[in-house]
Amino acid sequence: QAWVLSGNEEYLDAAALNLDAQLGANPLSFSFITGLGARYPRDPLHKVSINDGIDEPVPGIPVFGVFAHMSNGRSFYRAAQSDDNSYPFSYSTTDPYPILRRYVDAHELVPMTEFTIVDMAIAAGVFRLMAQIP
Repeated sequence: QAWVLSGNEEYLDAAALNLDAQLGANPLSFSFITGLGARYPRDPLHKVSINDGIDEPVPGIPVFGVFAHMSNGRSFYRAAQSDDNSYPFSYSTTDPYPILRRYVDAHELVPMTEFTIVDMAIAAGVFRLMAQIP
């Protein structure tokens, strides 16, 4: 919106970089929008996708993505961060494994696989603005 209002190309460049990461130009080469690209979330926290009996999730859902460190308050979170399930080890945010490579595609991991209506609206708005570029 700042680009549309001001015409300043720096805002456009920043928006494009953010979209690039969401669309797969990230250390995982993973799109964080269901159904988009070769590698995308297949188990988002979306009750319809979980319970509809179809293997693929509803397309077009932007999930939160990489999350540096989840609390150990839930057994799912502990399992995802356990040294037994992670190589190289990534139990702590200070571990050497890069934070932007720490993603697990499982709907139980809310900080990574949830989405909100606001997230969907922001993504749709940015895609719409980018579609206006000549």
